[in-house]
Amino acid sequence: MGELGFTASEAKVYAVLLKQHPATGYEVAARSGVPRSAIYNILKKLESVGLVNAAGDKPARYVPLPPERLYELLGARFSRSLEDLKTTLAGFVKAEEGSSLWQIRGWRSLIDNATGLVGRAKKSICASLWRREAMGEVGGIMGPGAIRRGRWRWPPDWHTLPSGRR
Repeated sequence: MGELGFTASEAKVYAVLLKQHPATGYEVAARSGVPRSAIYNILKKLESVGLVNAAGDKPARYVPLPPERLYELLGARFSRSLEDLKTTLAGFVKAEEGSSLWQIRGWRSLIDNATGLVGRAKKSICASLWRREAMGEVGGIMGPGAIRRGRWRWPPDWHTLPSGRR
């Protein structure tokens, strides 16, 4: 849940409530290991974003949003945020003038960018790769057996090594 913007304590509280609800703040604190001094602020935040509901008064008993509804809620919020971002950023982007040069740092970032490029390719892809990478995760972007199916050729015909060897 951390990648979705929730703290570790918020995730613990939500998980505890899923296992046993309804529960008071005191009960949630005891089961989750979250200090009682922080539990009510966490429950209030989770309630404000729609992940839990307080039922009754003195003491309030908390009930979690069912996981299926959580997926729907977060998906809808994420989609709206992406659409807002797309609209906002569209005003900043100038028209492309030819090719772009990117500097990509880190293996995961490289794989994510390559996956996006492969996914957007309309006809063919030309890539210069070491055999180890072509047979590993980078080649896997094209799907199992892509090299053997002829979508990738190794070594590529268009590439000649400086010494004249292929």
